[in-house]
Amino acid sequence: MRKMFISALMISLMLLCGCSRGYEGKLEEFRSAFVEYGTVSFVATMTVQDENSVADYTVECVRTGEETVLRLVEPELISGVTAHLKGKDALIEYEGLSFESGLELGTGRTPIEACDVVLDTLESGQTSQFAMDGNELSFRVEQGNNCYTTMRLEADTMTPVSAEIYYDGRLVICCEISEWYME
Repeated sequence: MRKMFISALMISLMLLCGCSRGYEGKLEEFRSAFVEYGTVSFVATMTVQDENSVADYTVECVRTGEETVLRLVEPELISGVTAHLKGKDALIEYEGLSFESGLELGTGRTPIEACDVVLDTLESGQTSQFAMDGNELSFRVEQGNNCYTTMRLEADTMTPVSAEIYYDGRLVICCEISEWYME
């Protein structure tokens, strides 16, 4: 009886490990394809939290090569504002006017950087803490500076669904992803 129980337990563990490795392999295939595509676009609906406030934004994001272009859709008051990100530089445009943002980029904690953090997380090979929740695969990527991102992908298609950006163990940006497209 004891041998049967141990055998059943071992078989269950092997099956679980095999499923996890299968999704890690699918994620690596997705990453390889992702890196080869010239353009990636999506819509991000973000909730940004700091110690004193919570704000919601909807942003259209397009990355081509090393440049990411963000166009604010909501809130309506600032709809149409566009940001061009390249490295640690950000140029803000609105109705023909443009100016440097003056933001300290590179921390991964500003709303303007959230889409870049999502894309960088998908490119990174430094994943940990894989888990399956229903039909979603989640994994974690450490960004350094006490910052990490948890990504969730639809497991069958490997389509990004959401991302959560944490700083000092506290959720600072929650990002729901829709209209994912690569070409």
